[in-house]
Amino acid sequence: MPNESGYGFGIISDDRWRMFDGSLPPNGGFGHSGLGGTAFWVDPLNDLIAIYFSVCGLDEERVEHIWQFDLFQNLVTAAVADKA
Repeated sequence: MPNESGYGFGIISDDRWRMFDGSLPPNGGFGHSGLGGTAFWVDPLNDLIAIYFSVCGLDEERVEHIWQFDLFQNLVTAAVADKA
């Protein structure tokens, strides 16, 4: 099931969204992002729930928020995998 934009949850699949899905989390996780740099993510495979609070800066050249949730997901996933 590919990620779809909408009012529900995003499901992590092989079709990763730039800035919203890290490269390390396994498929099947899900989450939802909010306005201004907040998000949560559930990874059932690793029994993990993560909450992300950030103050997003604005990249004025590209007129988009500087979003680093993908990096947060990679950091958390690597830390959990390192303990296994």
